[in-house]
Amino acid sequence: MIRDHAEIRDDIKRCFNKAADSYDQNCYIQQEIANALMLRLEKFQFVTNAIADFGCGTGMSTEQFAKSYLYDIFFAIDISDQFIEKAKVKLQHYNIKPLVADLEKAIFEKNSLDFAFANMSLQWCLQLPKTLAIMFEQLSDTGILAFSLPIYGTFKELRSESVNEFHSNEEIRAMLQDTNFKILDNHVESFIAEFDSPLAALKSIKKAGANCLVKQDKRGLSGKSFLQTIFPEVAGNEAQYNLTYKIALFIAEK
Repeated sequence: MIRDHAEIRDDIKRCFNKAADSYDQNCYIQQEIANALMLRLEKFQFVTNAIADFGCGTGMSTEQFAKSYLYDIFFAIDISDQFIEKAKVKLQHYNIKPLVADLEKAIFEKNSLDFAFANMSLQWCLQLPKTLAIMFEQLSDTGILAFSLPIYGTFKELRSESVNEFHSNEEIRAMLQDTNFKILDNHVESFIAEFDSPLAALKSIKKAGANCLVKQDKRGLSGKSFLQTIFPEVAGNEAQYNLTYKIALFIAEK
């Protein structure tokens, strides 16, 4: 049965809401990737008067930015209301406004943001070219979009039919150029998550909320059914197991 767009967005929100209490202890790969993107930003100078962190999660990357940059107004955006409740606590000592919103839709007026950051969130957009166009419109002239997302080759250890489909780096470059973004920086890097067993890998993915399948004909799997579907040849094997995150890092200017 084919699911509609709204149903898939609800599934994504539900998966992340369930992971709100366990996310911070299981998002070390996401944090490594955020650190890598921030490091690449250091070689650029840009305006940060109005900032938005799209897909802020519990506010970890948002807090890093708040400590590193001067700003007038800063928004932390996430589709998960439970994540935003966690972010409100973490960010209470900063001049930051957490908002529950879907980054697939226009949240801000045109030309209103100087800087948009999206760490490991754009892969959850069902129509990435459309979302990039919405981001473009919300940015001010010469505004910056910095983002990371997994690309083809991520989770290469798993059966491809059991995980979400990923774009290639070249496809994302083409989307940005078609949207009239100027690509300032593009880097591809692999991050390896090591686990004691396939079951430990499954639990980590779920506890970070990343177990939702966005394919229109599939729902997120869990438990033994998920394990047997994507790890059939290694289920029950307690040897060390790795998962590869192949990540594209982009810094683009309007």
